[in-house]
Amino acid sequence: MIAQCLYQSDPKNLASMGRQRLACQRAARKLQWGVQKERISETNEPVPLLMRPAVKEILQDAEQHRFDVLLIGNRDSLCCDAADMESFLTVLNSFNIHIFAGGQGSWVEPNGRHYAPLPRLPWQEDDVAEVPQ
Repeated sequence: MIAQCLYQSDPKNLASMGRQRLACQRAARKLQWGVQKERISETNEPVPLLMRPAVKEILQDAEQHRFDVLLIGNRDSLCCDAADMESFLTVLNSFNIHIFAGGQGSWVEPNGRHYAPLPRLPWQEDDVAEVPQ
C-alpha cells in the first residue's frame, strides 16, 4: 500500500505537527506501507478544506491513482466543519482511497473499516531509537 500523510500546522503549538508526523510514520512503518508524500496544510484562516493547496494536491494525486491510503495526523486539527470534512472524504472515497485519521492516540477510518484497525499509538510514546551524536 502506498500512503500519503496530511498534517495541520499550528503556529501556537509547534510540537503538534511533530507528533502528527511521528504518529503517521509509526503507523505506516508498523503496517509496512510506504509513505509517498507528506503534505502540510498551513492554512490558519477559515479557508474551505477543499480549497487549501495541500488538499488540492492530495485530490490531484488521488484522481491519478498515485496512492491508496491517506493518513491524517490529527483530524481535530484540520480546522474545518463537519460538512467540509465529509466533502473531502466523499471525494477521496470516490477514488477508492482509504482514509485513516488520528486523534488522541487512536485511529479511525470513516464509513467503516476496510483494513484492520491501525495500531493504537500514544502520541507521546516514541519507539524510534535516536542515533547518538
